[in-house]
Amino acid sequence: MIVILNRILPFNNLFFRNCFYNALFPAILYHNKSITPFFLSDIFIYEYDETLGLISSQTLSVHSDEYILKKIGVLMNTQFPNSDVINIIKGELNNGIPVILGIDCYYSPIRNDTYLQKHLAHYILIFGYDAQDDSFLILEHQNRDTLTYSPQKIAASDVLKCYESFLSISEGMDTSALFSVCANNEYRVGEATVLEEFFECFLENIKKHSSRRTTLMSTAITKFKGDILEALKNETSMTQFLASKGDKLLVNLNELIDNIHLEHYRLEHIYSDDKQTLELHSSILSNWMKVRAIFLKYQLTGRFNPKSFNQITPCLEQLLILESNYLNRFEYKVFR
Repeated sequence: MIVILNRILPFNNLFFRNCFYNALFPAILYHNKSITPFFLSDIFIYEYDETLGLISSQTLSVHSDEYILKKIGVLMNTQFPNSDVINIIKGELNNGIPVILGIDCYYSPIRNDTYLQKHLAHYILIFGYDAQDDSFLILEHQNRDTLTYSPQKIAASDVLKCYESFLSISEGMDTSALFSVCANNEYRVGEATVLEEFFECFLENIKKHSSRRTTLMSTAITKFKGDILEALKNETSMTQFLASKGDKLLVNLNELIDNIHLEHYRLEHIYSDDKQTLELHSSILSNWMKVRAIFLKYQLTGRFNPKSFNQITPCLEQLLILESNYLNRFEYKVFR
């Protein structure tokens, strides 16, 4: 017997917060509910960590996940750790309910970056099973640095190992491992009404943090530019900068670029007719990706190329102008 929940598709549009949402969003869409309120609940601000001397970003959320799920008409039931987890998952799938499962990628043969190499807590969406070979159908990507989720097949015995190890490595943490995602048909507020409420909250969030966003953006990029100029005085100073801060800087740049991707995705859906604002924001994204690529290349090769690093300062100077123009233009639309 084969059980498959049709209409389950990967969400590869962008990376939102963490891998849990790449499992949650397809389950919500399967129930014909909107994921847009999640994107309207967040805005981000630039930050500069004075202690570490690094640029970073922070997400400002208006609503909790629980509130959003309730408003869109979705129930996410948390299951307690259970040795009979395989049969619990099969029971939910038989009832047409997709399941999110916490796993340790160390035991997942699909993950060529971690299998029998590295322990990594992760979440997958399970949307089917094949009784003939005792396997599950899941949405998964092959390594953590790619946003290429696709349907995959994994043996039930491997799922059990992954689940049990997840419980072990997350012991003592406020982390749940098994969720059933189903529609709450008793909640009947229309989608248009819900989206209007979240859009209004999004606009209020923008207005509330308008001045702060502009000031912090300017401060963070200016200080980061100063760091780079200081490090670029000679090869030794840049090598020391990269040795002490390179790994953390790349983590921060990845998070920053993820936030900018989210903002661009939101712009495309809210203000799709404003081509100039979209092009302006595309230039911001492009410049940050160029900066990240320079640091990433050094991390991969270990070779310092002055010509490449000298491109960072002009990118940051351009970003100060682009971000200022973008914020002025975007907030004019919000406040008018």
